[in-house]
Amino acid sequence: AGAGPSEAAPAEEMDELGRLQQQLREEQLKKLKAAEDIAALQAKAPPTNPLLRVRQQTQLDKLKRDEQKAEEECKRLQQLIDNGGIPLPTPAPGKKKKK
Repeated sequence: AGAGPSEAAPAEEMDELGRLQQQLREEQLKKLKAAEDIAALQAKAPPTNPLLRVRQQTQLDKLKRDEQKAEEECKRLQQLIDNGGIPLPTPAPGKKKKK
């Protein structure tokens, strides 16, 4: 069976939006998971062993970074979806935005 008539534009746009929304859901889940892991770690008493305490802190910092990254990705995807899947010009990666 061959592909149907070439009315690809609207369907493709829909696909792109669907893909973005799917991605957004995944990022939201990642963010939730990171937040849960952070809460679980913070609920634990810090280990008395300094090495383990450092390890726990490192893990906590990593989770917070993951959560932050997912948060930023959610915002970016949400903007894309709001714009109908048209990417906004983004600052070059690696350059930190001044707050």
